[in-house]
Amino acid sequence: MLLCLLSFLLPIYYCTSFLVISMLLGAASAFTLGGSGNIQPAHLLLAPFLLIVAREKRFNYDVQQALRFPSAGFWLFAYLIYGIICAAIMPRIFGGAAVIMSIGSTRFGGNSPTPVPLTPTSGNINQSIYLLSDVLCFLAFYSFCSIRKNFMFVGRLFFTLAALNIVFAAIDFITSITNTGFLLDPIRNADYELHLEENVGGLRRIVGSFTETSLFSFYTIGSFSYTFSLYLSGKWVFLSSLCSIISLLLLIISTSGTAYAALVPVLAIFYIYCSVKALRGECSAPGAVYLIAAPLLLTNLVLFIALNPMISRSVMEFIDVTVLSKSQGQSGIERSEWNKIGMQNFYATFGLGSGIGTTRVSSWLVAVLSSTGIPGAFFMTGFIWACCRRDRIEDFWIVCLKNAARFSCLGYLVAAALSFSLVDLRLPFFALAALSASKPNSKTPYSSPHSGDPTS
Repeated sequence: MLLCLLSFLLPIYYCTSFLVISMLLGAASAFTLGGSGNIQPAHLLLAPFLLIVAREKRFNYDVQQALRFPSAGFWLFAYLIYGIICAAIMPRIFGGAAVIMSIGSTRFGGNSPTPVPLTPTSGNINQSIYLLSDVLCFLAFYSFCSIRKNFMFVGRLFFTLAALNIVFAAIDFITSITNTGFLLDPIRNADYELHLEENVGGLRRIVGSFTETSLFSFYTIGSFSYTFSLYLSGKWVFLSSLCSIISLLLLIISTSGTAYAALVPVLAIFYIYCSVKALRGECSAPGAVYLIAAPLLLTNLVLFIALNPMISRSVMEFIDVTVLSKSQGQSGIERSEWNKIGMQNFYATFGLGSGIGTTRVSSWLVAVLSSTGIPGAFFMTGFIWACCRRDRIEDFWIVCLKNAARFSCLGYLVAAALSFSLVDLRLPFFALAALSASKPNSKTPYSSPHSGDPTS
C-alpha cells in the first residue's frame, strides 16, 4: 500500500520498477479477501501504473493502435470479450452436460476433490478478473513502451527480474539448509497451499519466491529464454551469459518435471533460430559458439554418463523419479484425469467452451480449449502470431530486446502447455508480449510531472 502511494508521488519509472519486480512475489498477498482470494502485490501495483499511464495524452492513440486489426491487442481483446461471455452463459446453457473439477465454490459446495456436474463457479468471476487485468497490463505496457526511452528501461527491468529470480532461489536454498525459512514468511503470506520443503531423488526442490517448484520453473524458463536470447544477440554478453547459465543450472537442479520437459523444446527452438541465422550469414559470435558447442557438449555428456555404470544408473533413476514415473503416480493420474475432463467439456459444449474458470486442467492448451473452445483458441493463436511477427526496425537494440521478449513468451508458453491449470499466463507474459508488440518510434518523453529520468 505504501508503494502504491509512492507510485503517484515519484517518477513513473519507479512505479514501473515496483510493478515488474513485484511480479516475482508469487507466494505473497498484499491483502486477503476473507477466503475469497488474495490480491497479489503485482496486481495491486498494476492499478497505479495503469492510472498514471492512462493520464498521458498519447494513451488513447496507443490503445487505438494496439486494438486495431490485425494488431496483437485486437486478438487479445477479442479473447477477453469471448472469454467473459463464455464464463457468464456457457455453464448455464450447458449445465449438467459434463462434469468439472471445480476451481471455486459451486452450488455443490467449495473446491471438491471429485468431479461435479458442469455448473457456474466462483472461478468464473475470479478468472475473468485475472484475464481483464492481463489485458489492462498489456495495454498499459504497450503504451508505455511506445517511447524508445521507456522501451529500453522496461527491457533492462526484465533483465533485472531474471537476476532477482536467481537471488530469491539462492535465498530459498540458504534459508532451507540453515532452518531460517521463517525469514521469508513476509513474502509467503498468501493462503495458497505452499509446497516449500519437498524432496525428490535426495534433492530439495527449489521454489524461490513462489508457491511450488512447477511455478518457479515456469518463471525461470521465461527468464532463461530472455537472457539467453540477449546473449545470442551479442548484447550484455557477460551478464546475459552469466544469468542464462545460472538459470539453466537452477532448472536442472530444481527436480521439476516441467523444467526438464520444457528445456528440450526451448533449447531446440534456439538452435533452429541460430541455424537459420547462420544460413543467412547473420549469426553472431555467441550464436556460432552455441551452434558448435551445444552438440559437442551434449554428445560428451551422454558418452560420459553411458560409460560410467554407476552414474548412468543414478541418472536413470533420477529421470524416472522426476519425469517418467510421474505419469504413473497419484499426481500424474490425477492430472491426466483433469485433462480428460477438460476435453469432455470441450466436446460437450460443441467446441464453444465451458467458460473461463469453470474447470481445472493440467495444460494451458487444454485449458484454452475447454474454457473458450475453438473461437478462443483462434483468438489466442492470432494474439501469439501478432506478438511474434517481426517488425521492420533498424534500431538493433530494439530488435534484440524484442527478440528476447518473444523468446521469453515462447518459453512461458512451452512451460504452461505442460503444467498450467488455467488460461491466465500471468502478468510477466503479457508485459513481455506488449514489449514485443510495441512500436517505439517516438523519442518524445511523457509530458506529465511523473516523467523523470529512469534509474540505471
